Amino acid sequence: TNERTLVRWNSRSGTKTEELLPTSTVARIEKAHIELKGEARHLVIQRTFSEQTLALPPGDWTFFDQPSTALLLRDGSRWLWIDVGTATPNAVLLEASALRFAPADAQTNGLLLLRGNELAYWVPGQDTQLLIRQSNPIREATWHRSGDVVFFSTDTTIEAIDIDERGGRRRQTLATFDHVSDFDLLGTSLYVAGTKNGQEGVWMLTIE
Repeated sequence: TNERTLVRWNSRSGTKTEELLPTSTVARIEKAHIELKGEARHLVIQRTFSEQTLALPPGDWTFFDQPSTALLLRDGSRWLWIDVGTATPNAVLLEASALRFAPADAQTNGLLLLRGNELAYWVPGQDTQLLIRQSNPIREATWHRSGDVVFFSTDTTIEAIDIDERGGRRRQTLATFDHVSDFDLLGTSLYVAGTKNGQEGVWMLTIE
């Protein structure tokens, strides 16, 4: 959604369409839109034969994603997960600077919540679990393909931690750097951009 226009891009056909939105509509996705009533935003869910309207908490809410039977809305560092698969939608408010979804074929449907010096884990319908709280910030995080292990970075380390807390969560430092700028996981390799021994570059760590 771009101001008063909804732009759709079809990557398969290579076509783009543009649709003018009503002046009260601030965002739209399939089967739902957010509209402005006065200064308040409302979520309108399109049911089979009707529409269902929900008042949103104060804020500039817009759509972020549409996972499974839910809608994920965002307002800065606030996230609103709304389960629309039931007659009475259930909404959960989350606080995080960023979210990381588990891989589609993982053994969990959880989300990682990055929030400063904390890393938390949340599964829809359950309580949030705190994985790590430390004095220095956690900069980035990603999932192992199994969904059992999480990789994360600080300013100087790449580390791994178990999701399963039975027997205690194991935490392991995989590599240390002078500075870690960013990292990402591709297949079985972690690629780390940063500085090590005074040399800038990209390093690769092989992960089982």
